[in-house]
Amino acid sequence: MRKLLKPRSTIAIYTMQYSLIVIASIFFIIGIMRVKSTETMDVVSLVWLLSGAFLYVASYIYAKKGVKIIKSACPYCYGTGYIDMGTGKNKRQETCPVCHGTGKMLDKATIELEKEKERIQKEEKEKERIQKEEKEKLQNPVTKEEQQNNSP
Repeated sequence: MRKLLKPRSTIAIYTMQYSLIVIASIFFIIGIMRVKSTETMDVVSLVWLLSGAFLYVASYIYAKKGVKIIKSACPYCYGTGYIDMGTGKNKRQETCPVCHGTGKMLDKATIELEKEKERIQKEEKEKERIQKEEKEKLQNPVTKEEQQNNSP
């Protein structure tokens, strides 16, 4: 059974990306300072430099994957699917009214398709209502208005 993952917010993605960059920068700076102080490239300074480079690459990969999430994330709830309402004891979480709890923003084609489906459903209900009225008229040819006019 597939585990359902909670959608990541855009804030969490940005925080993770920037923290990886900061840590990578620190590691890289430590490696450079170690090379300058010893005037030779030893194993420890190489490890610091490679760790910094690895974290830079990791932050780049994370940013690429994050862009895909952020691009489709709902701007109202930041991709979480819910919004916080109220303060203190009255604080509660409600489903996002924009994305309806999915955390994703639909593209224009999907939105138009949903609108078209709703329009078709309304038309079908209207046709069913008209057919029902016509069926009632066939069963009872005298309308209610005619009955009221003919009654003494």
